[in-house]
Amino acid sequence: MAAFDKTIAQFKGLDIVINNAGIMYDADWEKEIALNCNAVVEGSLLAVKHLGKNNGGKGGVVANIASILGLQKLAGCPIYVGTKHFVVGLTRSFGTDYYWNLTGIKFVTMCPGVTDTPLISDANRFALQGYPKLGELLANELGSLPAQPTSNVAQGMITLITKGSNGSVWVSEGNEPVYEVSIPERTTLRKS
Repeated sequence: MAAFDKTIAQFKGLDIVINNAGIMYDADWEKEIALNCNAVVEGSLLAVKHLGKNNGGKGGVVANIASILGLQKLAGCPIYVGTKHFVVGLTRSFGTDYYWNLTGIKFVTMCPGVTDTPLISDANRFALQGYPKLGELLANELGSLPAQPTSNVAQGMITLITKGSNGSVWVSEGNEPVYEVSIPERTTLRKS
């Protein structure tokens, strides 16, 4: 909360909030859930408080950072995957007409793929404990995904913020241009 207040005091307002709270650390899953879920909720609510037209603000953009793992399953880090699914669902729900009409804030989600960080080499430390070879499985799963430099995610964020529609979900992976994904309606998912 202090960061919001300090930034607003310095720049006389906010236009964009990039809500990038997250750790992959299933070994300490309570901390992981608290950060990956609670911090994103808190950042989103603070953005509404400070940017929302309903609160005297001028509207703006909130870009919540999830992960490609918020769009798929991965055996090596099930709790992390669940938290990133949470971010996608939360942001899509804030990205509905109700919140747009009330606040004037566009909510969008970025789902970065594997980015050049020490994440893969530390997989044994991050995995749930007590599951044989889970860290090795996680390292192999992450290593099989196309990597990208952080600059690719940054370029994708510009596209997401400027061109993304309210509630949209975007993917940046493999050093390719960012792309929007379509999440089907639940009723179309029924197996026959």
